[in-house]
Order: sequence, then structure tokens, then C-alpha cells
Amino acid sequence: MDFSDCPARDFVLNESFQKWIIEPDEETCAFWEEWTTKHPHRSETIAEARAMIQNIKSVIEKKVACDRDEVWERLMKEIDIKQPASKIPLI
Repeated sequence: MDFSDCPARDFVLNESFQKWIIEPDEETCAFWEEWTTKHPHRSETIAEARAMIQNIKSVIEKKVACDRDEVWERLMKEIDIKQPASKIPLI
């Protein structure tokens, strides 16, 4: 794909670019570092796309944490409902 004149959205939708931002490896680092060096005029667009991906990642992580907490809370309530309180005194 030719990224020389595309909007930030196209970078955000590109799997290789996403990987470079979220889980970089040697291959994605090499490609995107070379690409950004050869296209310094695109640095603002790259920064915008990077921020968009990081914001999306943050929202997803918060949602997952919220869902996990909600599920855990429901499980604990279910356990409390199904198990009567113990009447054996603790020593």
C-alpha cells in the first residue's frame, strides 16, 4: 500500500502499523522506522494515527477491565446466594 499521501485513518486501519504501535517486533520496527525516515513530511499524520490507536487501545482496556469486574461481582453474588452462611463458629 502506498502511504505517501493517505490520511491518518488509513494508517490506523493498517495491521502492520497497528502492530508497530501496540506490539512492535523487529520487522514492523524496521519497516516503519525506515518509512518515517524517508517521509518526514508525514510525521504529523503518523503522530495523529499513533494517538488514535493508543486512544482506542485505552478505551478497549478500560472496557475489558470494567467487564471483568462486573463478571467477578456477579459471580461473587451468585456464590453468596447459593451457599448459606456457615453457622460453625470460627475459632
